[in-house]
Amino acid sequence: MRWILVSLVALNLLVLGWGLFTESDGQTTVSKQPQGFAYGHLQRLELLSESDLTAPASGGQSAANAAPVPDEPVKPLCELVGAFANQEVATTLVERLQAIEVKAKIKELALPAGTRYQVYLPPQSTRKAALRQLAELQAKKIDSYIIPKGELENGISLGMFSKKPLADEHLAKMRTLGLEPEVNIIERTYWEIWVMLEPGESKKMSGLAWSRALEGFADIERRQNFCLDVAS
Repeated sequence: MRWILVSLVALNLLVLGWGLFTESDGQTTVSKQPQGFAYGHLQRLELLSESDLTAPASGGQSAANAAPVPDEPVKPLCELVGAFANQEVATTLVERLQAIEVKAKIKELALPAGTRYQVYLPPQSTRKAALRQLAELQAKKIDSYIIPKGELENGISLGMFSKKPLADEHLAKMRTLGLEPEVNIIERTYWEIWVMLEPGESKKMSGLAWSRALEGFADIERRQNFCLDVAS
């Protein structure tokens, strides 16, 4: 009897130990389901190709590749002093300006002097033919002369007029005489001698400096104009 009782107690202790061991081992092998990270408060990630930064600009070009509009160049102004009677007088002023370290040059400016209208007959092939035609015209009491040089060399001039209506009237008269004249328009110019300060040099000149530089010159004026290329 005692042996059976001891065996039952030992069996109960064995079952109790096995239960405790299997419960502890189950706790170590069971893991909780991991929770996902909350991205709700973050903005959606965009690809660079989807971004507005690479959207094409109007006209089919991107803003980065759009050609810049060039600024128009600003023409500088130059001070002109003149007009002078001759080169020697103009040289005196240039030397005075150079003495105070002001750069200047002598310029000859072509200025318009009006338009002239020449009624003429086209050039002959030779000088001899032009002389023969001139003789025929003068025999008819027509005022004329041979054009000696230029594009109309060996042509016959029938008159020079300052106004177009007068030229047209004479042209019609010559045609009634059986001639076939034409009209040559001549733009006349005359030349003046001026001294032009180089761009920015006039800033060096005060009123007193100008009065001393122009001392002794008569009928001289100062002008400002764009620094254009002119004949020197």
